[in-house]
Amino acid sequence: MDASLRWINALLDRPVECEEAADLLTRAGFPVEHTEPVTTRMGEDIRLDVETTSNRGDCNAHLGLAREVVALTDRQLKDPTQLAPADPVSSSDAGVVVENEAPEDCLVYHARIIREVKVGPSPDWLAAHLEARGDVPRNNIVDATNYVLHELGHPVHAFDLDKLEGGRIKIRYAQTGETMLPLGADAKEIELSAKDLVIADAAKPIALAGVKGGAASSVDENTTNLLLETATFTPSAVRRSSRRHGISSDSSYRFERQVPDRQVPIASERLLQLILSVAGGEAAPPTMVGTIAAAPTMSLRFPRIKTILGIDIPSERVIEILDALGLQPRQDGDTVSCTAPIGRADLTREIDLIEELARIHGLESLPIEDAANIRIRPAQSTEIARRMVRDMLVGFGAYETVSHTLVSEAAANRFLDTEHRSLRVDDERAGGTPILRPSLIDTLTTIAGRNLDASGRKAALFEIAAVFHETGNGHEERTATALLMPCEDEASLQPIRGCIDRVVSMLTGKIPHAMAADRIWSAPGADLQWQDRPIGHVGLLAPEIVSAHGLEGQWAACELFLEPLLSHWPPEISVSPPPAFPAIERDLSLVVSDDVQWHAISSLIEGLQLPAFDSVEYVGVFRGNQLSAGQKSLTLRLRFRAEDRTLTHEEVDAPVAQVVGTCASQLGAELRQ
Repeated sequence: MDASLRWINALLDRPVECEEAADLLTRAGFPVEHTEPVTTRMGEDIRLDVETTSNRGDCNAHLGLAREVVALTDRQLKDPTQLAPADPVSSSDAGVVVENEAPEDCLVYHARIIREVKVGPSPDWLAAHLEARGDVPRNNIVDATNYVLHELGHPVHAFDLDKLEGGRIKIRYAQTGETMLPLGADAKEIELSAKDLVIADAAKPIALAGVKGGAASSVDENTTNLLLETATFTPSAVRRSSRRHGISSDSSYRFERQVPDRQVPIASERLLQLILSVAGGEAAPPTMVGTIAAAPTMSLRFPRIKTILGIDIPSERVIEILDALGLQPRQDGDTVSCTAPIGRADLTREIDLIEELARIHGLESLPIEDAANIRIRPAQSTEIARRMVRDMLVGFGAYETVSHTLVSEAAANRFLDTEHRSLRVDDERAGGTPILRPSLIDTLTTIAGRNLDASGRKAALFEIAAVFHETGNGHEERTATALLMPCEDEASLQPIRGCIDRVVSMLTGKIPHAMAADRIWSAPGADLQWQDRPIGHVGLLAPEIVSAHGLEGQWAACELFLEPLLSHWPPEISVSPPPAFPAIERDLSLVVSDDVQWHAISSLIEGLQLPAFDSVEYVGVFRGNQLSAGQKSLTLRLRFRAEDRTLTHEEVDAPVAQVVGTCASQLGAELRQ
């Protein structure tokens, strides 16, 4: 915030020098970044560039900065709001009708009419204060509204009453297609949307609420009657309109950081008396809609101060600090009750009061231990498991990527299931990528395409990050692991399936099985299941996706959802001694229909309970001209072993024949010679 040193001193019982002011404000937590001498019509002044925090909106005003100086010194505050209310002039003017159609975004609205004002140049003292900040004085009415804004930190506005239609004010949301020309020499007409909160008369919007007034109702040299506005709007409503239209102002800056509703009548009274003093006029009774919240109260226990800060602060000093901060302390034994001053929305609890005591009493007085005892806790098991997954994928030769969360709508649609919807970010800065990614595969293919263009190298890539989608029950966020691998020799899923099996086996001690599934991005593809639960997808990238990202050849991709797997790490592993006798293995090549899955064959064989049966393993699959269309030759390996002796080949002939017969009868398989 740009502040005037003379203005701050006008609020103190005795002035403070520039260097002292900078030191005091910095000690209070508001560093003075820069000071600059300025010349105004009232002589020399110094402009202070004060850094404020988002939770201290009260210090975006000269009164708040002056109060911080008072808290750190023995000065007294000249509070400009401690004024007797001005009596409204008795007249037939009953004020203005205010209709609040958006009470959720306009909490309090205060309106007052002043008639017979004289618009002209501001007095030198008022204009000089604004000049010291770098503002350009306009006229006594506009300058008075800016003065109150920078003195109290509460935005106010003056409308030309005679330019308003219908004798009423409506706080409402704009109608789609409505337009308004904001104030400003270079302003351009804006088109409003139904999400914009506006102040309107009976016919049209006259201000973008909390952001900018409208040129159609501006005060000029011919204005004689005013409507003064003092209100509070929710930060979200002001921020929404400010960003949508690219309009920022001193008012929107403060409303976005929360302006207190308790200050509405105070700021209104200050503006009224200032205008009456510089422009004359007759004031009608005010009109206010909305309810002002009660001031929050807090209690502070003196013993708690020593427990938290580690030092004793005398009770007299505690009361002195709290009083200087405007907290109205009331002591009762070992407890003091406080009421939060206007503008201090950051003070709600006892610990907040203790923090204020430490800040004002001096952080340098707090004890500092020469050494700190730190106990290092081991990482959570889920985090260890994630690290192991990363290490394993790197061991497979893949490179880890970190990509942006937002993707284009077209990219998102390629990876959404039929029951899922995309999640859109309502922010114009997102541009052409407004969708939270539903899958990591799209970003991996984008990165792979860029790497291929830059180096001509095909690299395996992986990423572990969050993916998002929306269902009927709301939005969902999941942790996914995606892997993208080039298929060097042929369109084969064996290498990537080996990676999947190894990862899942490491986490759970089991391997998943795949169920054929059609997805937009894969051709062919399969859903991965573990313990009858879906855990991801695997497949070859569809040709249109390969070409869209500038890739060449065949690429395999998979996406695993880690949450159901991480809870089973480390897996329960049973150890058994190596077998004492050798096994007999038989390889069978079965010609089956192309839609017969390996899981169906392995489950069928394991369910036969063959004598001396040990295991069945997948070896490979063949498709070629030697086979009929729609058929494949699947090679499997049967292993037999006895625990007490070495088997003979004759003993396994019958079980092997049983396997062939069962597969023929139930799956239509033929033994390939």
